[in-house]
Amino acid sequence: MKTSAAIYAELVQFACQHVKNNIIKDCAIGENCLAVASDLGCGLAFLERSFWGVMPSHKEIKVLEQEISSMGLDALVPKYLDDDPLTAALAFAAINAVCASSSEHKLGEFSLQSILAQHKRLGMVGYFCPLMPEVRASGIELEIFELRDIAGTHRPQAAAEIMPHCDLVIFTGSTFVNKTFHFYQPHLASGADVYILGPSTPLASMLHKNFSLGGSLVRAGSEDEVFNNIRQGYNYRRLQPWLTKVVACHV
Repeated sequence: MKTSAAIYAELVQFACQHVKNNIIKDCAIGENCLAVASDLGCGLAFLERSFWGVMPSHKEIKVLEQEISSMGLDALVPKYLDDDPLTAALAFAAINAVCASSSEHKLGEFSLQSILAQHKRLGMVGYFCPLMPEVRASGIELEIFELRDIAGTHRPQAAAEIMPHCDLVIFTGSTFVNKTFHFYQPHLASGADVYILGPSTPLASMLHKNFSLGGSLVRAGSEDEVFNNIRQGYNYRRLQPWLTKVVACHV
């Protein structure tokens, strides 16, 4: 298992092996989500509230969308390793467009209740508001790691001490958008069950060799509507009617 930022380079390498000669057909940039479409599928990258320091102007966004739409997937994917957050996030959406064509995932979602029942201590990386009622009701011991200052949560620096004692860890897929996954990965217990969940989760086989993945794909025939809604600032909740949940299980 990779234990450093090298995991991002491995993800790029995986995607580059599968881009073939596919080109980008469309790009959408919104306040809450970025999207890239190709013949292989549509890829999404949902953004944290703090992503935009200053949102580009409408004109700047249109120019960038056109620039991205004129590129090949093989040119955009490697830019995931760039330092510029917007460039990297758009490249990550392109990686997810490649992963969308994978035959190794299936329709469905994980049963959180049954997962929680099998474990004693949960490390949650990212504050999953929709999951919290079920997590609290399960009685599992809970440790939450956040980049933001939220009462009752830990900063990434605390992972070295706390995370090795968690037998269950759930990451938000956004840790691959902001490239913070590697802060925590070296501190995972060797026997821990690890899930990466959320609509940004990359459904790459090189990840589900070690982790169970749960993501979302744009439903066939809904691409134009989804991209237009992303440009209008729709968040995940509002986009859900046009998305399908999928899983790839670690065996």
